[in-house]
Amino acid sequence: MNNKFFEFLHTHNIYDEEVYKYFLNHSDNFDYYNEDFYRCYIGCNYIKDRNDILKEIRPCVPRRVDDITTMINIHEYVHTLCAYSRLNRKFKLDDNCEILPIFYEKLFILECNNPQLNAYENVLDSAALGSSDIRYITATKISNELLDSYEYDEFKLVSKKMKKLNRKYY
Repeated sequence: MNNKFFEFLHTHNIYDEEVYKYFLNHSDNFDYYNEDFYRCYIGCNYIKDRNDILKEIRPCVPRRVDDITTMINIHEYVHTLCAYSRLNRKFKLDDNCEILPIFYEKLFILECNNPQLNAYENVLDSAALGSSDIRYITATKISNELLDSYEYDEFKLVSKKMKKLNRKYY
């Protein structure tokens, strides 16, 4: 599964050696299928000082053993990639912070064509679209629009397209 993760990052131009090493060295990993308790902690913890300076990013992710755990890692890797350049700088999560991670997880799901993963995506989409959190609702809609125009673009171009689409919703 490590190869699938690594290959996806390379194929879709989101591999950054420095960020990749940071992600691996700062992640808290757990067994997704044996430790239900930890599932609620999946995500990136942004550790800031009292002046809102980002000091550390601590992804909490399952060990990659299948497509679902790989997809979760891709999502959290993209969060890390987006925030990494803001280490040791003032940091605040943007309203659009979920768009790119959801986009890349959807891209992974599309490429895998795995029935279990497709069912998992339906659960995620239903939860996002049924939530009251505008970040997840908008991220799901914009991610679907980005998928329609994606052509293995560089990360910066995908970010630029995302920002343009985001203006439609905000």
